[in-house]
Amino acid sequence: MDFDPLLQVLRVLISLALVLGLGYYGLKFLGSHRGVGAGRERRIRIIESVPLGQRRLLLLLSVKDEEFLLGSSESGISLLGHWKAEEVTPPETPGLE
Repeated sequence: MDFDPLLQVLRVLISLALVLGLGYYGLKFLGSHRGVGAGRERRIRIIESVPLGQRRLLLLLSVKDEEFLLGSSESGISLLGHWKAEEVTPPETPGLE
């Protein structure tokens, strides 16, 4: 009779470990089949961000073969420009070959 409360605590701990383990592996399994996880390549990349002052920011984003220039401020996010990535050629730097 002295072991009855101890057995109950042990059962609860084993059940809790089992539920947490199944939940972890279940989410890991679902995540891998839905395209979520570390192995997936990101579709949106931040190429550059430039702070313009308090709570103001310019963002240059790349999505597939397109680039977007966004402005972010307290009032919201605005699309400032959009172009194909091939259309932009980097400026030449003197002295570099």
